[in-house]
Amino acid sequence: MNQELIDHMLYECENVQELLSAVDNIPDEETLFHYARLYNWDDGFEVPYAVAEHEYCTLGTAMMLFFDAEGELLLLNETDELEPEHLKFISFLHDRILNGYYRKSLPYFDYKLSNTCVYRLKKAGAAPVFYDNTLWYNQKG
Repeated sequence: MNQELIDHMLYECENVQELLSAVDNIPDEETLFHYARLYNWDDGFEVPYAVAEHEYCTLGTAMMLFFDAEGELLLLNETDELEPEHLKFISFLHDRILNGYYRKSLPYFDYKLSNTCVYRLKKAGAAPVFYDNTLWYNQKG
């Protein structure tokens, strides 16, 4: 993981264009995941789209983005309060995830869902990939 690059992106980039350029230069999936985990969602969806479209974006990272962006609201059919841009982003991720766009990675990071969230998603009929994080990672090293 490139902590220096993450710190640069978090503390030194002054505008979205600099951030997008820095995202393009992320050299591995672990750095991409850790940067995305720390992203300030108040800064909009341009950078999360860039992360989601990055060559090193894995299923684990895409699922983290999906849930951090409140994607469970889409699965639970509770999107009435979402802004159109917000709904568009989680729908974009939802479709890519269901269509198998993202590859699995090694489980060197994990994104845990609460038991309540898992229960609600199962009850709503969500696809297992949205609540079973064992499907997100390769189990072989």
